[in-house]
This record gives sequence, C-alpha cells and structure tokens, in this order.
Amino acid sequence: MKFGIAKKVVLLFVLSVAILGVALGTYFVKHEEKALLLELNERANALLGSLAKSSEYPVLLKDKEMLSSIATGVLNQKDVIFCQIKDSRGEVLFEEGRREEENVEKYAASILSEKLETEELVLGASKENLEEIGQVYLILSLNRMKAQLKQAGKTTGLIIALSLLLASLFIALLIRYLLGEPIKQLVLGTEMVAKGNLNYEVPVKTRDEIGELAASFNKMAEDLLLSTAEKEKMQQELQKAWQIESIGLLAAGIAHDFNNILSAILLNAQMARMQKDKDIEKFLDGIEKATYRATGLTKQLLTFSKGGVPIKEAVSVSKLLKETTEFALHGSNAGCKFSIDDDLFPIEADRTQISQVINNLVINAVQAMPEGGIIEIKAENLILGKSQGLPLKEGKYIKVSVKDSGIGIPKEELAKVFDPYWTTKHKGNGLGLTTVYSIIKRHNGHITLDSELGAGTTFHIYLPAPETKMSIEKDEAEQILKGEGRILLVDDEEDILESAGGALRELGYEAETAKDGDEAISLYVQARKPFDLVIMDLTIPGRMGGKAAIKKLLEIDPRAKAIVSSGYSNDPIMADFAKYGFCGVLHKPYKIGEMSRVLHKILES
Repeated sequence: MKFGIAKKVVLLFVLSVAILGVALGTYFVKHEEKALLLELNERANALLGSLAKSSEYPVLLKDKEMLSSIATGVLNQKDVIFCQIKDSRGEVLFEEGRREEENVEKYAASILSEKLETEELVLGASKENLEEIGQVYLILSLNRMKAQLKQAGKTTGLIIALSLLLASLFIALLIRYLLGEPIKQLVLGTEMVAKGNLNYEVPVKTRDEIGELAASFNKMAEDLLLSTAEKEKMQQELQKAWQIESIGLLAAGIAHDFNNILSAILLNAQMARMQKDKDIEKFLDGIEKATYRATGLTKQLLTFSKGGVPIKEAVSVSKLLKETTEFALHGSNAGCKFSIDDDLFPIEADRTQISQVINNLVINAVQAMPEGGIIEIKAENLILGKSQGLPLKEGKYIKVSVKDSGIGIPKEELAKVFDPYWTTKHKGNGLGLTTVYSIIKRHNGHITLDSELGAGTTFHIYLPAPETKMSIEKDEAEQILKGEGRILLVDDEEDILESAGGALRELGYEAETAKDGDEAISLYVQARKPFDLVIMDLTIPGRMGGKAAIKKLLEIDPRAKAIVSSGYSNDPIMADFAKYGFCGVLHKPYKIGEMSRVLHKILES
C-alpha cells in the first residue's frame, strides 16, 4: 500500500502529539507529587508542633496517661502510623503504632519548656529561656499519597490517550480534506485531461497553495477547451449549471428542516380552527396563508437539488402574475403596470416555482428603484421558428417581461447575474436570480436580460406551452374525514410528534409516538392491541429511519400498513413509495384534511 503525503503528515502529527502528551503527563504527575508531599510535610509539622506544645506539662509531670490521651488523638489523623514521646533522658513515656521503614516520612521535634529559676512555671517565655525537656517522633505513611499519584497517572494517561485519539482523528480528517482529497482530485484531473476529457474540472475547496494549483490546473484545461467562441460559450453554460448544482445538498437539507417546522405550525393552526372559535378565525387565516407561502419557498430550495424536478400542472400565468406581484409589492413604494394578452396560452408548470420566479424578479425590480417607480410586466403569446436566435425548440411559448426603471447593471457584470452569490445589494444574498435561472431551466425555458446604466433592466422569460388545449381546474374545498383505529407515529422532531399526534386524536384515532425506527419496531412488537397503521419519517439522522424500519416491520408482520412522510418531497422513495413497501405518502408540511384522506383511503382499502 502506498504511503501518501497525507498519511505521512498525519503520522508526524500523531508522533508529535504523543511525545508532547507524555511530556505533559510526566510533568503533571511530578508536579502533583511535589504538591502532595508539600501538603504532607505541612500537615506533619503542624501535628508535631501541636503535639510538642501539648506534651510540655505532661512530660514535666511524667503524666503518661495524659500523654497517651494527647498522642492517641494525633494517631487518629490520616497517614499517621507511629507516635513516640521521650523525655530529656531518653525515657520513652509513650509509644504506639507501626515503625515502618518503607514508603514513609519521619518527623521529629523537641519539647521545650522555660528554664526554671523558681519553683513556678512561667508562660510566654522567650527562646533564650527555653530548654529541651523531651522529643516527639511521628511517622507518616506515603501509601495514600502514592495511591493518589497512581490514580492521577491513570487519569492523565487516559486523558492523553483520548486526546491523542480525538486529535489524530480530527487531524486525519482535516488533512484528508485539505491535502489528501485535493491531491487525489488533481491526479484524477491530470488523468482525465490526458485522456482528452477537457471538460473535467478539479474542485477548488481551499485558498492555499493546493487550491491555487487546482485553480491553475482548471485554468489550463479551460484555455485548452476554449479554442473557439462557441466552445467558450458552452463552457460558461456548463460552469453556471455546475455552480447551481453545488448548493443542492445544502438547499435540500434546509428545506427538510423547514418543512418539519411548517408541519407543526400548520397542523396546530388547523386544529385550532377545528375548535370553531370565530374570534380567532382571521388570525388562523393569516398563519395558514403565511405557512403555505413558506411551503412554496421550501419547494424552491429543492430546485437546487438533483431531485428538484418541477411537479407540473396546468397553470394560468395571467392570474399567477397578478397574485404574486400583489404579494411581492406589499409594503413597498413601487407600483405595477400590466400588459397581458387576453388569450394567453396556459402552460404546464410547477405553480409554486413559477410564482417564486415572478416574486424574485419583482422584488429585484423594487430593490433596483429605492426611490420608487413603476414596474412594467408584460405577458404575450409567442410562436418560435427556426430563425429566432434563441436556444429553444420551435413551437408555442409565452414570453413574460419584467421591466424596472432602476440603476441598471454594468455591461461587464451582465455575465455574472445568474451566478450564485452575485449581488449588487449590500444586504442581498445573491441567490434570487440563481433561483430564477434554475427554475426556468428545469421548465425547459430560457431567460435573458437587457440592461442599461441609469435606464433600468428588463428580464425576458420564455416558457413552453403545450400544443394541445389545457383546462385549468378550480381548487375544491378541503374535506376532513374522521376515522377509527390505532396509529403509530414515528418522527425525530418533538414538535411533529405533538402536533401530528394531536391531529390524529382530533380525527378520532388512537395515537402513539416513537422517535426512531428501533423504538417503533419495539412498540409494534410489544403492543397488546395491534396498530392499524404506522406513519414513518423517512429521514432520522443518526438513527433508523423509514426506509430501514419498513423493511424490518414487514419481516415481522407482512400485513403491516405504513405511510412514509418527509420534508424531502423529491426523494425517490416519496415518488415510488409502493416499491419500498409503503401504502401511502405524506409530503411535509401536510394539512389535516390531506392526512385524513390518506388515512381513510388506506384503512378502508
């Protein structure tokens, strides 16, 4: 096996950390030993001083009983294993304990008394008037201290080992990310270019020398590829598409988490509405409308992911233009002028995604006119032929134009308008027009712009219209169906368990909850009364999710019925749920009515 640069760096780091850890551990243990020994000496000297002072009169009086009482108290102190008291002639007045020679510290002190010039004892005498009348001896065991040092050594060693392990793991991952993977990508890049694949691009993830090398390599490959103007234009389109795809994973994750939050809000609002309190109806309307709007935004995030294919239906662009523009202009100082063909073609599109396109373009126009102004929105039918100069197939289209009278965009910046994070606004995030570009491309359409500094900007959108006539269906009132049965709800979000569980009970069902697949399987097996249906969250980070749980559940009970639910609405399992063993699907955030109809359909089948 080849020992690469990354492994060498990791090994060098591990050895350095190990040496440093051993040195620090040794220093710590030695320091602790000195501290414990100092504490022992201080305590021993204090005991000696107290014992010598207390023994003065009993020694003078040869009172062995009093000396025994005093010395016994000292022997009861921790670590003291031997005590001896002698008079000035060496006669032992008290001795008790074990006189050991190993792992001990020995201490001795003189018993002093004032020299007697009279028969009386004088207190508070100076040192010059003191004479030695005896000695006290103490032996203290070091066993407890050594046990403490041993434990400290073990603890220190464990900490060092764990720190070394964690540090090694961290640095290994870091080096792999910063050094190993970029070098592998560079090697792969050279191999791909050598084989003639000039479209291959090495990802530039860092700003260090390796990142610069990767960037230089990409530039070299790009220069080889861009030999003609047509190839240069093609490369720009590929680069733009790659940049948009690069944020797909992040967008899908945010949409999933946001949909979980919206599910709890929507279900709670609809349960409150079911209480028939007219005083709060208008507030609930506002909550639900805002939730539906936010739901639409999460769908736009999913357009960045590979699975973000539009869910198409017949759409009246005329109505959608007016509704979305009215919402986008709310609270602004801009107005709008519409010019829409009366017989505008209906199109097949994702209503929410096209609404987001209009919303982003209108907001962009408002922000381009800080002093206010009129936004001109035009929608017209268009029949494209071969010589139209657009990268679109021949056929029927609608063309939507959004024009502002703002500050315009410099010519040198026009090519960057649809790039992620490009913006001219101080507080902008640079994703609005990127979203627009992504959505239009996914609808097999095209977007262009005209701009002039000081005169404003116009965006032109081309969307294909079906050759056959389409009918626009009107929305029907939501129907809520109540039912009976035991439902097991599985989700890792506490808010979902509470809100969806409450909604199930409101619909007449018995509901139990579980936070992951393992807990759900356990509850299902142990249930005295069997569950009629299980609602499973598809994705539970770090634990068993719906895909693995349904497989285990069907092994236990082949007749089990389950619904899959997720904020990842474009996950392949959500689109083809029956293939994985599910009986139905609920896209988060879902309404109570939608939940009731899915449950009723499955339980009644």
